[in-house]
Amino acid sequence: MSTRQRLLRGMDWTLVFRHELVLSRSQSLWLIPSGALLAVLYQLSLRFGLSRHLASASAAWGYRSYAEFLTPGLVVMAVFNACFTDWIDGSYRKAHLNQFYEAILLTPLSASSVVLGETVHLTLRGVLYALGFLVASRVFGIHSNLVAMALAVPLIGIVFATVGVSIPILVRSRDQLDVARFCGVVMTMFSGVFYPVSVYPKLVCLIVKMFPFWQALNLVHSLDSGNLTGALASGIYLLGLSASLMIIAVMTLMRSQA
Repeated sequence: MSTRQRLLRGMDWTLVFRHELVLSRSQSLWLIPSGALLAVLYQLSLRFGLSRHLASASAAWGYRSYAEFLTPGLVVMAVFNACFTDWIDGSYRKAHLNQFYEAILLTPLSASSVVLGETVHLTLRGVLYALGFLVASRVFGIHSNLVAMALAVPLIGIVFATVGVSIPILVRSRDQLDVARFCGVVMTMFSGVFYPVSVYPKLVCLIVKMFPFWQALNLVHSLDSGNLTGALASGIYLLGLSASLMIIAVMTLMRSQA
């Protein structure tokens, strides 16, 4: 059997249905309110705090307010938190501690089904979280193109979902998982959420632009401003990264099954 056939063998949606059934009975109703609550807290903080002091800087960056500049970054951060930060511990336990994935692979389901099911589940989780954030932002009068942001959310969700699924499968110890988590925090803090990356030296700026978080943020900013070329470039990067991580994760599970 070829590698391609092994990658596709037994691929179905059973695990997706299982996850969504569990989600519907437990926490799905809380995803949108929790995303909305985060937006409310951020908007209150900005409206009565930082926004007053950063008005001139926001105008220089091409935005009417700092809250308007910050909203795309917070949307991306919401998806990242839902798909990666809040998930990797549970995924690590499935992969290495309680043998959840190993038990599934003993059934007719394949490694592709495992990765696909986890990825779709996390993507839906990230989308729900971000939609709650966008609704709350609209209530607070943010005038950014929230519809364009909403269109970018599924793609961003897929990318961060594959990161959230593949990293716990690839690491071999809790220490490595902690390093991955730390790298995720660094990436979110320095990828242009709170200020443009143009403030960095050119070499640092080039390195930051290689981060998937910056590419996701650039996708949202580009759609918000109507820059379709920038949005297309970031979209191609994110799709390529997502496909690569999914293939690596599937092949890693297949090796563990052998």
